[in-house]
Amino acid sequence: MIIQAQEQKLVTGPVVNGDIMKLFEVDAELTKKIKWDLGEDAIVYMRNEPMFYRKEYFPTMTSIADRHRAGQEYDFKEMMRPMLERGITAYCKKYKLAGMPDDIFAESDREGMLEQLFKEEMEQIKKGEYQ
Repeated sequence: MIIQAQEQKLVTGPVVNGDIMKLFEVDAELTKKIKWDLGEDAIVYMRNEPMFYRKEYFPTMTSIADRHRAGQEYDFKEMMRPMLERGITAYCKKYKLAGMPDDIFAESDREGMLEQLFKEEMEQIKKGEYQ
C-alpha cells in the first residue's frame, strides 16, 4: 500500500471581496482605481521618448532658452504649442489611445500642459539648461 502525503497549497494573489482575481481582472480593477493625469503622462512621454526629445523637444527648448538669454521677446506658449501638438499626436499613436488626439485632449488640457511646461522649463532655463 502506498500512502501519499497531501500538502495543502496556499493560493496567493490579489483578493477582492474574498475572491481570488484572475490576471485580466487585476488589470481592469487597477485601471479603475489608479487615476493619472493624462497631460502629465504625455509630457513625461515627450521628455523620455529619445527620438521625440532629440527631434522636437530639445530644439524647441533650446530656441526658447536662446531668446530668453538674449533678452528677446517671445511667447513661450506659442513657441511650445506646435511641439506640444506633435507630442500629443505621437503619444496617442504610440499607446493607441484615440483616433484623433482631440478625442481625449481638450483645449483646457493643452493649456494646462503648456502651463506646467512653462513653470518647469523656465526654472531650468534660468539655471542655464538648454545651451
